[in-house]
Amino acid sequence: MPLHQRINGHLFSRFEIALNKACKYCKAYIPIDRKISNTTVIQPDLLIVCKPIEKKFLDFTPLFVAEILAPFTAIKDANVKKTNISATESKIFFNN
Repeated sequence: MPLHQRINGHLFSRFEIALNKACKYCKAYIPIDRKISNTTVIQPDLLIVCKPIEKKFLDFTPLFVAEILAPFTAIKDANVKKTNISATESKIFFNN
Protein backbone atom coordinates (compact mmCIF):
# COMPACT_ATOMS: atom_id res chain seq x y z
CA MET A 1 0.00 0.00 0.00
CA PRO A 2 1.42 3.43 -0.93
CA LEU A 3 2.51 5.69 1.92
CA HIS A 4 -0.13 8.30 1.06
CA GLN A 5 -2.98 5.83 1.61
CA ARG A 6 -1.36 4.42 4.76
CA ILE A 7 -1.09 7.90 6.31
CA ASN A 8 -4.68 8.67 5.36
CA GLY A 9 -5.89 5.37 6.80
CA HIS A 10 -4.09 6.02 10.08
CA LEU A 11 -5.49 9.55 10.32
CA PHE A 12 -8.99 8.30 9.55
CA SER A 13 -8.89 5.54 12.17
CA ARG A 14 -7.55 7.88 14.86
CA PHE A 15 -10.18 10.51 14.14
CA GLU A 16 -12.94 7.87 14.04
CA ILE A 17 -11.93 6.49 17.44
CA ALA A 18 -11.72 9.97 18.99
CA LEU A 19 -14.98 11.15 17.42
CA ASN A 20 -16.88 8.03 18.46
CA LYS A 21 -15.87 8.72 22.07
CA ALA A 22 -16.41 12.48 22.02
CA CYS A 23 -19.28 13.31 19.67
CA LYS A 24 -22.26 11.42 18.33
CA TYR A 25 -22.72 13.90 15.47
CA CYS A 26 -19.25 14.25 13.97
CA LYS A 27 -17.91 11.70 11.48
CA ALA A 28 -14.70 11.37 9.50
CA TYR A 29 -14.87 10.65 5.76
CA ILE A 30 -12.20 9.52 3.28
CA PRO A 31 -12.44 10.55 0.45
CA ILE A 32 -15.71 12.21 -0.52
CA ASP A 33 -16.55 14.75 -3.20
CA ARG A 34 -16.78 18.29 -1.81
CA LYS A 35 -18.81 20.51 -4.13
CA ILE A 36 -17.51 24.06 -3.82
CA SER A 37 -19.54 25.46 -6.73
CA ASN A 38 -21.32 24.24 -9.85
CA THR A 39 -17.96 24.13 -11.63
CA THR A 40 -15.63 23.10 -8.79
CA VAL A 41 -15.59 19.72 -7.05
CA ILE A 42 -12.60 18.59 -5.01
CA GLN A 43 -11.91 15.40 -3.11
CA PRO A 44 -9.84 16.08 0.02
CA ASP A 45 -8.06 13.17 1.67
CA LEU A 46 -9.99 13.47 4.95
CA LEU A 47 -12.99 15.49 6.10
CA ILE A 48 -14.73 15.83 9.44
CA VAL A 49 -18.40 16.70 9.23
CA CYS A 50 -20.78 17.25 12.14
CA LYS A 51 -24.13 17.05 10.38
CA PRO A 52 -25.70 14.53 8.01
CA ILE A 53 -24.61 14.41 4.38
CA GLU A 54 -27.89 14.07 2.51
CA LYS A 55 -26.58 14.14 -1.06
CA LYS A 56 -24.04 12.04 -2.97
CA PHE A 57 -21.51 14.80 -2.26
CA LEU A 58 -20.76 17.28 0.48
CA ASP A 59 -22.22 20.68 -0.34
CA PHE A 60 -21.54 22.50 2.92
CA THR A 61 -18.40 23.51 4.79
CA PRO A 62 -16.83 20.66 6.74
CA LEU A 63 -15.47 21.24 10.22
CA PHE A 64 -11.99 20.03 9.26
CA VAL A 65 -10.09 19.09 6.10
CA ALA A 66 -6.76 17.24 5.90
CA GLU A 67 -4.78 16.96 2.69
CA ILE A 68 -1.70 14.75 2.53
CA LEU A 69 0.87 16.08 0.11
CA ALA A 70 2.39 13.40 -2.08
CA PRO A 71 5.45 14.16 -4.24
CA PHE A 72 3.47 13.75 -7.47
CA THR A 73 0.54 15.97 -6.45
CA ALA A 74 2.13 18.39 -3.97
CA ILE A 75 2.03 21.44 -6.23
CA LYS A 76 -1.61 20.88 -7.22
CA ASP A 77 -2.68 20.08 -3.65
CA ALA A 78 -0.81 23.01 -2.12
CA ASN A 79 -2.08 25.49 -4.69
CA VAL A 80 -5.39 24.53 -6.29
CA LYS A 81 -6.93 22.46 -3.50
CA LYS A 82 -5.67 24.75 -0.74
CA THR A 83 -7.15 27.79 -2.51
CA ASN A 84 -10.52 26.05 -2.98
CA ILE A 85 -10.63 24.60 0.53
CA SER A 86 -9.52 27.85 2.17
CA ALA A 87 -12.25 29.72 0.33
CA THR A 88 -14.84 27.64 2.18
CA GLU A 89 -13.49 28.72 5.57
CA SER A 90 -12.69 25.17 6.68
CA LYS A 91 -9.87 24.50 9.07
CA ILE A 92 -7.21 22.91 6.92
CA PHE A 93 -4.09 20.89 7.63
CA PHE A 94 -1.54 20.14 4.92
CA ASN A 95 1.31 17.74 5.59
CA ASN A 96 3.98 16.15 3.44
